[in-house]
This record gives sequence, C-alpha cells and structure tokens, in this order.
Amino acid sequence: MSSSVGSEIISSVWKGTIKLKIALDRELTEVANGEGGDGVTIQDPRLSEEIDIPIFYTTSNRNTYFHFLLPQILFFFSDHIKDKESLSRNDWWVEFENVPLKWNWPLGLLHDIYRSYNPSNKNANAEPWDLVLKFNKNKYPISDIIPIAEEPNNNEHFSLIPLVEDPSSIKFLETYWVNQMKESCFVLNGSSKSIMNLSKESSSNLWRSVAFKNADTFEGIFRSILPKHVGLINHVPVRFYLPISNLVLQPVIAPINPETKSKTTLGEVLQKNTEDLFPASLMYTVALPVCHGVLVPMNTPIIDLFFLMKYMDGFLHINIIMAEKMVMT
Repeated sequence: MSSSVGSEIISSVWKGTIKLKIALDRELTEVANGEGGDGVTIQDPRLSEEIDIPIFYTTSNRNTYFHFLLPQILFFFSDHIKDKESLSRNDWWVEFENVPLKWNWPLGLLHDIYRSYNPSNKNANAEPWDLVLKFNKNKYPISDIIPIAEEPNNNEHFSLIPLVEDPSSIKFLETYWVNQMKESCFVLNGSSKSIMNLSKESSSNLWRSVAFKNADTFEGIFRSILPKHVGLINHVPVRFYLPISNLVLQPVIAPINPETKSKTTLGEVLQKNTEDLFPASLMYTVALPVCHGVLVPMNTPIIDLFFLMKYMDGFLHINIIMAEKMVMT
C-alpha cells in the first residue's frame, strides 16, 4: 500500500462521523415542572400527557470521547436544567435504551457496539443515535461506568463545563487517556519508556491533537514511540468486543506469524481466538468484524490495520457483530 493511500485512510478514520440525537432526562428539566421548552413534543408514558423536551442534534466525530461534547450539550440545555449547580460537574452520562454508556470508550466504538452497526446495511445509519443525557450526584451508575471522582484541591475539575473553551483542559479524561497510551506503548514495545520519555511539549501536543482532532500531529508524534520497523514490534494493541456476552478480548498478537513468517492477518487472529464465530480465516460465516463503522476484510494484516485504523487511545478496537439476526425461542 502506498503512503498516500495510507494517509487517505487515516484521514478518513479521523473525519468519520455519526449523527446524534440527545434528549435531556425529564427529571432534570424545567419541563418537569410544567414549563415549556424548545424542541419536539413527545408522549411520556409515566405522565400520560404530552410535554415539550428540548432535543440536541449534532454530528460528532467517531474518534473522540463523549465528554469533549459535553460542554456544548450542557450549554444548549442550561436554561432547562433545574439544578444549576449540576452544570459545574463532570459526572454526567448518557444512556441508550436505559443502558449507561462508558465515558472512557471512544464514541464511535460505543455506537457500533450498542447499535450492532452493520455497514452492509445501507439504512443502518439513516437515523441519528437516540441518547438520553443523565445526571444524579447520588446515583451515578458505578456498576456500569468508571466513577469520575473529584480531585482534591483541583478547581479545574469542577469548572463550569459550558464555559470550557479548551477541551484539552478536561483533566480526568486526559489522565485516563495517558494510561491507555502507556498500555498501548507497553504492548507495542514491551515497555512504556518511549512514550514516557517524550518531551513535555510533545506530550502536550499529543494530547491536544486528540482533544482538537488533529490527525497529522497525532500520527507524527505517535510514530516516534513505535519501534523502527515491524520486526521489532512486540505485540499489536487490539481489543475485540464480542456480541451478546459483552466480553472484551485483548489477545496477545504477534505482528508476524511465526509459522508462515508473513504478517498475521485479522482472519487468523479471529479464527484462533473466536473459532465459534469465525470458523474460517478468509471468509465471513457467523459473524462480522467492524472497525470505525467499516467492515474489515479478513485477509488484512493486523499490523497494517492497526497503523491505519487505531483509535486516538493507541488501541485498535474491533466490534464483532452477528452476520444475521439471531432468533430467540
């Protein structure tokens, strides 16, 4: 593959988008007290009457985190939220069909997992992803989501979110991302030294490239933490998300197949680790691998796939969906 083609693929990955439709939880809005609001009229079965609820529509990058969007979402809803003090907190979350979504997983990955997104279905992404914005300082869903704990003596942590103009200032998200990058670096190199030895300026620029979605800066700095050539790569940082079981696999994957002496393919990895879903290494039968909303060919070298389609946390995330709907009996 030419470098120009590779650059085009990386650019497309970073520019990939999903459509979102976000409603404010009824219990948080002034509408719950009988006041009107901008938006659409829906029927709330709990009240058995029509109420107005403001709806936030946006097109978001796939390769980002939900909390980068939160400031503009809260700004939109701020006039309708009863508890104004909640606007100064970070521990909001969104739900899809009453399931809390993990703030620490990339937004595009969450979309593909929870919508069982199948790129071969032309109508799969026609409608926006319907989410509900939630907040309850006493009932944060810690069984489903990593808690966002207050940082002692850190006023930035609970700065008024609608006024945050620099997404790179969201400290708890940066801390999580740094840990993910260290793990990715360790998998690649057998050590985290190469990323920990980055200059303060490079480290800051790498994080800001994530916050501001700058693919060129990210790729330029990320390459500096990689081994000099494929043969020196220890293992490939990949996570597979299995259907139904909600299981996440992170197998040990060598970039070069020790038996064939050629690059390890995605099909070989899937057949070895999930044979029931991928009984063949060259064709889809039971399940399909999806990355960034794209159906990935089974004969793709896993290391090439990593270089081209890794997420901004340094991992290649691949969602596995069933090839056809299962009939429950």
